[in-house]
Amino acid sequence: MGCLSESRRLLLSGVPGVGKKNLAHRLAEWLVSREGKEPSPEAIPTFSAEGRGAAEIEEYLGVWAEEWGACGDFPSVLIIENLEESIKEPFFKCRQKPFLITTTTQTPSETHLLHTFRSLLLPLTTIVKPLN
Repeated sequence: MGCLSESRRLLLSGVPGVGKKNLAHRLAEWLVSREGKEPSPEAIPTFSAEGRGAAEIEEYLGVWAEEWGACGDFPSVLIIENLEESIKEPFFKCRQKPFLITTTTQTPSETHLLHTFRSLLLPLTTIVKPLN
């Protein structure tokens, strides 16, 4: 969790159905709770990037960043699901950056986000020896 606290950016990648979305939401709930807030859809906005191009995603996130900046009430965490495009981050100019958790089915090297995001490739597997 130290690397997430440091960079405030996490990329969860893996095959469909491995649990990226669930892990993203559990991490977001934990981060929001850690700040003493109640985890809720308002506290953890989620954006689906599926089928959207980089320009559309950047425009949408830019509008969010402007709205949050105008009211001074940034969310603690933002989840972007199914990010398959490299994007320019709209929050660099913001005084208070939200944690940004993204999910993708691409391998981390295919996303071109490695310079700003910490990545975690799922599934995390553990070898368990059978009890015989």
